[in-house]
Amino acid sequence: MKTTHDWTYEYCDELKKIDPQYERFCMIISELSVISDKEVLRRLNTGVCLDWNKEYNVGVKEIDAQHKKFLRIIKKMAALHTQADKHAKVEKLQDQLLDYAHLHFRSEEALMERYKYPKIHEQKTEHALLMAELHRQVSAARRANSSVAKMLYFLVQWFIKHTVYSDREIGLHIANMRKARAFRINMQFFTRDIRSFFPNQLDLRGHGRENSLQPSL
Repeated sequence: MKTTHDWTYEYCDELKKIDPQYERFCMIISELSVISDKEVLRRLNTGVCLDWNKEYNVGVKEIDAQHKKFLRIIKKMAALHTQADKHAKVEKLQDQLLDYAHLHFRSEEALMERYKYPKIHEQKTEHALLMAELHRQVSAARRANSSVAKMLYFLVQWFIKHTVYSDREIGLHIANMRKARAFRINMQFFTRDIRSFFPNQLDLRGHGRENSLQPSL
């Protein structure tokens, strides 16, 4: 039977095949199998900011809006650490988290398909791995009926890595595609307007309109 440690290493190995930049992220979550909840909480309280900041912007309003909501769910879950009788509330937020992660990934993949993102296959693989690990983290927390500190730490580190690196690259691609599309549309209107003002002149492709240069008889 595979242990949590085994699953973590398999998960990290697959992620690093997709993107070597996951090395640091994988080192962090690999530690979770050997450090205490107390130490994880200390790291959450001293080294992690759960407030939205400009570093998380990817430049696509749909993705940024979903990321903000995702971070709000994580922040609500983190706030429950100080409350008594919190398990029912935590489980409700865990369900919200799983549902919203699934929705977000499907939405992101639809945008990548629409704008022909060249690394869409790698991103879909990454999303599938992250969802599988998230389900595993939630199940482990519920079976133990214990602190969700380690799951929270995983979520925060994953959110930062996925947003700042992977999604920012997607955002740049989509933003550039949208700018190019807007430019083409503007040029179409510009061409139409020019032709309406100068119907007998050369068109913008360098071809004369039929008989436009013929002398009148």
